[in-house]
Amino acid sequence: MACYCWLAGKLKDDWGNKTVPYDFTSGANLKCGDRPEDLYRVFMTGLSGSPMPSFADSLTPADAWNLVHFLRSLAAP
Repeated sequence: MACYCWLAGKLKDDWGNKTVPYDFTSGANLKCGDRPEDLYRVFMTGLSGSPMPSFADSLTPADAWNLVHFLRSLAAP
């Protein structure tokens, strides 16, 4: 499996500002909202103003929910 970690340093928002990937272990609030439904919506529609694209063409709804549950499991209790 290839690692694309080097791409993180090239992320920019719609205004050209450098942005960093969210740390799901931090417990900080998400830009999109903190409910599971909010994460699912971002996977399926993308996040306007950010480099986060929609994955609706490449994720099944079940796979998107699996990702939601995985990411929520990373947060510190």
